[in-house]
Amino acid sequence: FFFFFFPSMQFFHRLTGRYQFWIHTDLVGRLPLGLEYILNSPMAHRMHHRPPGNCNYAGVLIIWDRLFGTYVEEKIRQDYYGLARQPWTFDPFALNVHHFETMRNIQKGWFGRLTTRRVPWKWVCDPRLLTKSISPDYVDERHKGPKRKKWHGCDQSLSGITLAGLFIICATALGMVCMHFKW
Repeated sequence: FFFFFFPSMQFFHRLTGRYQFWIHTDLVGRLPLGLEYILNSPMAHRMHHRPPGNCNYAGVLIIWDRLFGTYVEEKIRQDYYGLARQPWTFDPFALNVHHFETMRNIQKGWFGRLTTRRVPWKWVCDPRLLTKSISPDYVDERHKGPKRKKWHGCDQSLSGITLAGLFIICATALGMVCMHFKW
């Protein structure tokens, strides 16, 4: 039952996925005609990925962030993305379990780990925030930095789990090619 999706849900899921693809671009600054008051844009989504993050959660409609007080506008554009506390590795397995390691370090028992908020938060629902203007002043300071120094001194090795996964993927792909050409 939990794995059954209605066709309308599948359509919405695909539409949202395609919309998410374009808001991760660097090519778009501001949206024209005031669309950024309604729709999520690359400008708004960059703030979601900039440390400390914890804002602009919208997938498609930014009105929810504006209504509930989680909207932060980008006034200065910088190439500064990632976690506030960067994991110093490029290992995909380690990167995917990084948050669970952070949760494990919370000293409140298993229930406390699941329910603890990681950031300060207060409940806001103010329709007046929908009409709050977005500043037309916009400065592009990508050329100034800051630049992350993740390449210098970080662990660039891969874990055994990652290497095993890569081996399985390569072996499966090779097997599919061999079956296709009947080798």
